[in-house]
Amino acid sequence: MRLWQLRRCLTFSVIVFIAFSACQRKSIPQQTKTDLEIMPIVPLSIVNLPLYFNSSDINDLINQQIKSVISDGLNIEEGISIFVQLDGNLAMTASGQKLNFTVPLLLELRPRSGWNEIKATGKMDLQLGIEFNIFQDQFLTKSNVESVIWKTKPKLSVLGLKLPVESIANKFIERYKSTIASSLDQLLAKSINLQSLKSIVQNGFSKPFFSTEDNSIHLFSSPSEIGLGPIRIEKEYIVFPLIVYLENVMAADKPSDLYNDLSFSVRPVVEEDISASVQGRIPMTYLEILLKENIEKQTLGTGLTKIHVDKISLTGEDKTIQTSIDTRGAFNGKLQLRFDPVFNSEKRELELKNFEIRALEGKKLDKTLLSLVKGIAETKVKAEIEKTMNNMLRENKNTILEYLNHKEIYPGMVLNGELKNWNITDLSIVKQVLFFNVNTALQAKLNVLRLDRSLFQSKN
Repeated sequence: MRLWQLRRCLTFSVIVFIAFSACQRKSIPQQTKTDLEIMPIVPLSIVNLPLYFNSSDINDLINQQIKSVISDGLNIEEGISIFVQLDGNLAMTASGQKLNFTVPLLLELRPRSGWNEIKATGKMDLQLGIEFNIFQDQFLTKSNVESVIWKTKPKLSVLGLKLPVESIANKFIERYKSTIASSLDQLLAKSINLQSLKSIVQNGFSKPFFSTEDNSIHLFSSPSEIGLGPIRIEKEYIVFPLIVYLENVMAADKPSDLYNDLSFSVRPVVEEDISASVQGRIPMTYLEILLKENIEKQTLGTGLTKIHVDKISLTGEDKTIQTSIDTRGAFNGKLQLRFDPVFNSEKRELELKNFEIRALEGKKLDKTLLSLVKGIAETKVKAEIEKTMNNMLRENKNTILEYLNHKEIYPGMVLNGELKNWNITDLSIVKQVLFFNVNTALQAKLNVLRLDRSLFQSKN
């Protein structure tokens, strides 16, 4: 996959899980101080999304670059011609933000006498290290040939004279050490531009990640930081842990305070689990519309217990939802229902508790009438509000599960994971908006199945 594809994949990787942490250098568009003070704080999310690359792909890329440096053909040193080629596959280890490679080389040395049948061969291992860092949102690498280990020293004897070919070979390697290192640094510098990546990621998050079926409520995310954790090797894979920090809000429109200036960093430690939160901001008017569609102008009950709903409205304050209902039939007047939304952790559902009912207009509710009205209110009004809220939560959860089930989020990139736990906290109603936090614990990883090596070839 080409670099621009890789960058887009990172954008999708970041998008896939709704879960990512707040920016320390946050710039907020203008909004009244009073509004910002009373709004509940958007919770912090931290997503660890390790990228799994096949080690052979990385090895081949390094092989390519080294070959381009040492394949100049004939090299003359003090009357000796030297040919160099790779002598097998690279070995790779990782530690922190550093990759270590053992590069096996085969050297062939010939005198310039024209006696082509006279030659000496030697084998050596180059110990190559590449360190990664990020400074002021710039991706930096430092490559270095740290040591040379002879496995077989070259020997050449012409007319009984022993020529010092080992020292000549050492000079050759010394000359090309810096060339190999600088070529790798140049390759990576050209291939990884964090400013371009920043624009791509921010553009990817400019639109909602998820919308309800009726396209009224959307999930908006704003990443603030992407960090690179300690690189590691797992069997045949090299793993680059990405730590993504962002804020997520589910609302009718993108909140003006949901804005972060994306930065990049290096992180010394990475947690395995993902701590992801989404703040729900559901307008009471939205719940009211759904309630009207299913209850207003309807006749509830049967026979003498029929109640016709002429009008219904929904409001709320603090921890309590209020419903006002104009009715006729078994009760002519206006009823007020009050209940508190609570999350049932066993059922994984929102429920309305502490139910209260009273007559605002009309005759007094005696015991029989109260029982009748309460029963209708609980089975219809209360149940409809619970159904509406829980349907939104289920849609959100199912979207996450779909992405975690071997989802190819971009050609050549497959996501797998597990939703381990989730709950809802901090339910409150502020300025006729229902606020709550959906908190999830999950694990995920992204497998890069195909890597387009021609991208790196073209930049030499």
